[in-house]
Amino acid sequence: MTPRQTARSKTRTASRSSVTPVRSALRIKEVRETRDLHELLPPNSEVFINEFTDILSRMATGYWPTIQVPEGWYGVVASLHVALAEMSPGYQVVAIKKENDELFYLIRIPDNSHDMTSEMLSAISIARGRCRVLCEICGEPGDSILVCNNQEVRCTNHSK
Repeated sequence: MTPRQTARSKTRTASRSSVTPVRSALRIKEVRETRDLHELLPPNSEVFINEFTDILSRMATGYWPTIQVPEGWYGVVASLHVALAEMSPGYQVVAIKKENDELFYLIRIPDNSHDMTSEMLSAISIARGRCRVLCEICGEPGDSILVCNNQEVRCTNHSK
């Protein structure tokens, strides 16, 4: 590598690491303040609009406000949110998504007012278990099948 190429790569690395986190944090803050949370709701979530709007308003600072779960899991996520809000009214959401074919619901308690209680952990575990047996399209009970090399849960109507 020539000295010129080495200097160019050092410049790129330094500028990329120092500017990107600040810019993305400002972008997230800007989105949160200027956009209507209804624009960020997942598709076909009108039935759970109150719960999902509240979830998006609880997104922790620095995290993009999204709910990335299959439509069939909307009811489970909404009921989990209601249960967690009763247990800890100030809890913050870090991420809600489908990861490795399971529900990933990551929360944190602001200002360390208390630790996550066993009731909160069990509510999240129960919701994960429910998602393992609910059709990802409609939310009806189903079985795990292989769809395009991915394990997914489908009911009898959607497994065809």
